[in-house]
Amino acid sequence: KSGSGVGDLLSMSPTLTAQMTQAGVILGTASYMAPEQARGAEVDRRADIWAFGVLLFEMLTSAPPFLSEDRKALMKMHRNEPPPTLRERIPDENFSDELEAMVRKGLAKDPDERFANARDYLQALNALGGLGLVAPPPHAATLAPAGVIV
Repeated sequence: KSGSGVGDLLSMSPTLTAQMTQAGVILGTASYMAPEQARGAEVDRRADIWAFGVLLFEMLTSAPPFLSEDRKALMKMHRNEPPPTLRERIPDENFSDELEAMVRKGLAKDPDERFANARDYLQALNALGGLGLVAPPPHAATLAPAGVIV
């Protein structure tokens, strides 16, 4: 017989969670988890670049690059399978080669092959006529009086 609640709901969650102090614990939402994170390796800001790449892919195609109801299978895909191209996902859409290359770079399995930081990703988007956003100058974050980073 199934339990009565919270544990059952958590086991169905797409987000893998545990005590933050445990070494080697994998945390995150499986659909957005970088390959190195899915391996349980050390991560840095380039894992966020991967997650943004997944989000961008999803925004452009209405689905993340890897699909599975099984978290372990999904994490294995992130580690081992090349992401589909935008055109593979939506063949009738006229995605530019430059957009394909930018999305592919954001979803590179090797963190060293991804954009180095969000500023570089934003510049690549804007070079495509993308979002019209301006990157803040480096280290522009300041603390507001309430302690909120602005």
